Amino acid sequence: MLHVLPLNDEQSHLLSDSCWCGPTVNWVDPETGRVWACGTAMVVHNAADCREVSEQVTQEAVDPTRKWELVFD
Repeated sequence: MLHVLPLNDEQSHLLSDSCWCGPTVNWVDPETGRVWACGTAMVVHNAADCREVSEQVTQEAVDPTRKWELVFD
């Protein structure tokens, strides 16, 4: 699985689709509409500090240390 994790979050995240943050699991690439290669899923975690809400409104990161990282497990 590919995990999209918030860096420097207020709580640690589990590399699992059952993480405390209630991540969204995407089996289909939203841009192409195709299933991800080899049955891989993209697990998008939610930040405890709600940074994704601010990013959606302002279209930019609130704090440069509050980025996202991609992790394969």
